[in-house]
Amino acid sequence: MGTTAKSTNSLAFFFNHYSHVRLSFHPQIFYYYRCFTATSAKTTNSRRDNVETPNQFLKSVRDRCRSRSLRNLDDALGLFDRMLHMHPLPSLVDFTQLLTAIARMKHHSTVISLIKEMELSGIAPNVYILSVLINCFCHLNRVDFGFSILARILKLGFQPDSIILNTLVKGLCLQGKIAEAVKLVNKMEKIGYKPNTVTYGTIMNGLCKIGETSEAIRLLRKMEEGNLELDVVLYSTIIDSLCKDRLVTEALNFFL
Repeated sequence: MGTTAKSTNSLAFFFNHYSHVRLSFHPQIFYYYRCFTATSAKTTNSRRDNVETPNQFLKSVRDRCRSRSLRNLDDALGLFDRMLHMHPLPSLVDFTQLLTAIARMKHHSTVISLIKEMELSGIAPNVYILSVLINCFCHLNRVDFGFSILARILKLGFQPDSIILNTLVKGLCLQGKIAEAVKLVNKMEKIGYKPNTVTYGTIMNGLCKIGETSEAIRLLRKMEEGNLELDVVLYSTIIDSLCKDRLVTEALNFFL
């Protein structure tokens, strides 16, 4: 009994003696606490500030596409997936730039699949995206699909530009269908399109590859009469073809 009373008195003394320590906040501890909370607040705000906004993200995508620094397919696919799930959706211009960058990497089949994925998501492609699609089909030697897309463009009420038509001309030439390419150019002229240096240069290159150098020269003379801007590449194409045909004298006299 005496032992219990003594223990109780000891506990009471301990509580009364140290209660003020437990209830008070030591100034130094308070100082460290304030530093900690201030640092935590700064870290939280910093993380908040480092979160990329949709506009910042899209600007980054545009910059990388324009500078041609986007060269990794997996990286590009990640950007596309994020864009496809944004609300609101990015503009078709942003999608066109990214698709063009992927096509530049020569992943033409991938671009075709991505455009199909866009359509399945309810995004209707414009004439520029359809132009990219034509380019991809032509590089895959499916110029027939390219012409199907051209028909779709016309059905939608869009007018194909020289880039689309030049792409189809190049697609025909890549398949060795030079005669069809020439017919297409003639049709272009009849409906008001004026073939440019790229158009004629593509056909000239195709003619030279199949050994029709004389036809390429006639086309070059036509270009000269039409006051088109000719560059050294066109003349070099003819000279190279003449040399391959072992017509070195004709090549030397070409400019005379």
